[in-house]
Amino acid sequence: MSDLQEFLSSVTVADLERDPYPIYQRLRESKEIGYLPCVDLWFATSWADVANVGTENSIFSAELGGNSPLDIAFDGPSILTMEGPHHLALRQSMDEKYRPKNVSNWIEDVVRPIARAQVAKLSPGKVDLLSEYFEPISVLSLGAVLGVGHLDDSTLRRWFYGLREGAINYESSQDRFAETAIIAREIDETMAEVFDRLEGKPDDSTISHMLFTGMPEGQMRSRAALMPTIKVMLLGGAQEPGHGAATTMYGLLSHPDQLAAVLEDASLIPVAVDEGVRWVSPI
Repeated sequence: MSDLQEFLSSVTVADLERDPYPIYQRLRESKEIGYLPCVDLWFATSWADVANVGTENSIFSAELGGNSPLDIAFDGPSILTMEGPHHLALRQSMDEKYRPKNVSNWIEDVVRPIARAQVAKLSPGKVDLLSEYFEPISVLSLGAVLGVGHLDDSTLRRWFYGLREGAINYESSQDRFAETAIIAREIDETMAEVFDRLEGKPDDSTISHMLFTGMPEGQMRSRAALMPTIKVMLLGGAQEPGHGAATTMYGLLSHPDQLAAVLEDASLIPVAVDEGVRWVSPI
C-alpha cells in the first residue's frame, strides 16, 4: 500500500466533515485521483481532473446503480444521478426561469418583496442572519417559483435540513436515513396535494412544467419519477442561495475594507458573490 493510500484509508467521515481541506491538499500534491474507503468514493481534486470527470460521461457516470445516498434517501434516481436520454428529458422539462439569464426577470417580482418582508421582521440588536434572513429568503423564493408558495419558511427549512442527512449519508448510518425518511414522507404527502391541483389545472410553476413540458398531448410524467428530483430541488435549490449569500456576507464582515468598498460601489456586489460562492463548493 502506498503512503497516499495508507493515509486515505485512515481518513474517517468525521475527518471530512470537520475539515476536508488538508485531505484535498494532500491529494492535489500527489497529482492522483484518490479512493477514500470511508465513503466508498474516488476524489478528484485538481482542476484538470475535475473537468475531465465532469465532461467524460462515457468514462465517469453519474449513475451509481442505486447505491448513491441520494437514490437511497430520495427513493429513486434524480436529475443528479441520471445520464443519457432520461436525464436530458427531465432536464428539458425544468423551468426556463432557472437559467441565469432569466433569473433577473423574477428577482424584482418574487425575491425582493420577500427580502423586504424579512428585513421588517428582524429585531433590533443581534440577529442570526443565516436563519432569520438569508435562509428564509432562499426557501420562500424557491417555493414561490417551484409551486409550493403556500408553505412557510420554517417548514421548508426543516425539510432541507432533514433531507440533507440522507443525501450526505455516505457512511450508511441508519439513523440518518431514518431522519430523512420521516421528512420524505411528509414531503410526499404535501406534494400529493400539489400534484392533484396541477394535474387538473396546470400553471407556470416549475412542478407543472416538470409534469407536462415535452410530453405528448394528454400525457404527463409520473409523480414517482419526479419526486426524487423535486426533493433535490427542495434540498439544494432551497439551501444553496441562502448559504452562498451568507458565506459572502461573512467574507465581507471579515474584511472591513472590502465591505466598505461594496457599500460605496454596489457594482462590486457580483464580484463579492462570485468569490463567496467559490469558497463553498459545490454551490
